[in-house]
Amino acid sequence: MEFKDLNFKICIVGALHDLGYYNEELENIKKDNLDWDEDYKPIPAVLEFYKNLKIDQKYLDEIEELQPDGGDLCYQYLFNVWDGEDDQCNIKSIEGIENLRNLKSFEPNSMINENGIDFTPILGCLKLENVAMEEWQSNSKKNEKVRERLKEREVDVY
Repeated sequence: MEFKDLNFKICIVGALHDLGYYNEELENIKKDNLDWDEDYKPIPAVLEFYKNLKIDQKYLDEIEELQPDGGDLCYQYLFNVWDGEDDQCNIKSIEGIENLRNLKSFEPNSMINENGIDFTPILGCLKLENVAMEEWQSNSKKNEKVRERLKEREVDVY
């Protein structure tokens, strides 16, 4: 499954890490790259793993919650040193979120581009129960329509 935004894909893989997937592979890559001494820069081998990873739909179907945050395990694998305070991993697009067919909750705690994102793709998540759409994340007229449509479906939007 492909995602338009690599940062969003990494966040998806982060949710899969929490479910126990890909951890052994990433731990081995990380061990092989302990000498990477570029603080605040991704470990190239880990970044390449995330770029090339083909995620099976059956794994995506296991994701019910998505809460991107700079402290997620995916970023611990991706960097030797990173505080999550810069924007290099910010999500610019959630295109592909509709492939999370069992997603019930999307609560981006952080990791969203400062200009916000287009939430339209989330309309394809038919099992959705709640979405956090704070003003700074969803500052467009298009997202107001998304908010209205979600509320019509009785999705808790806050």
